[in-house]
Amino acid sequence: QLIKPVVKPRAPMLVDVKITNYCPFGCVACYQNSTREGVSADPAYLAQVWESLAALQVFEVALGGGEPTLD
Repeated sequence: QLIKPVVKPRAPMLVDVKITNYCPFGCVACYQNSTREGVSADPAYLAQVWESLAALQVFEVALGGGEPTLD
């Protein structure tokens, strides 16, 4: 057989998680629309997200947001 059947993964391979909408820089090219007034996600909620992603065995999680390194 030359054509292999399509196999659908049972969970996403990659999930992007926006952990904050706060950013003090105001870059004109920002596609996230983050601002100085933005807020960060509740840590308890994020813990639930991480547990869910771990249970699904998601291969890669990308953390992002406004500016997640300042939070």
